[in-house]
Amino acid sequence: RVVLPQATHEARRAYAESGLLSAAQDYDTGGMQLPYTVEAAANSFFAVASISIGSNLLTAGNANLLMVHGTPLQQQVFALNEFNGRWAGTMCLSEPQAGSSLSDVATRALPDGDGFDSDTLGPRYRLKGNKMWISSGDHELTENIVHLVLAK
Repeated sequence: RVVLPQATHEARRAYAESGLLSAAQDYDTGGMQLPYTVEAAANSFFAVASISIGSNLLTAGNANLLMVHGTPLQQQVFALNEFNGRWAGTMCLSEPQAGSSLSDVATRALPDGDGFDSDTLGPRYRLKGNKMWISSGDHELTENIVHLVLAK
């Protein structure tokens, strides 16, 4: 269990309620339709002010990736709950033998099932490998944490 000061919970809640997690998104996604450069500049102040707030940039990156590459159901279930602040997101990229050299990633994703069913969240995979440096990978600031895992 990760125990954080109450002030961290309050700061994260205020940040999420400000709308900055989805500031560059369309209105119908809960965004402000700001240019991404404006969103990034605003968020840079939060990132340097508090590492616990700066980790929300992982949430926005996670949700943005899903908005571009996810199915409509994945966008609705995962990305929208990240943008509204109910859930947080991470990206599990680096590995002990690869560090930040993502071309050396050895984690494997093996299909688990018959493929894609439009009524589900998408195909399922069994992962085999080791990841490290999962910033904000475990906390009690949100109801859920969505982990995107890079695998071959």
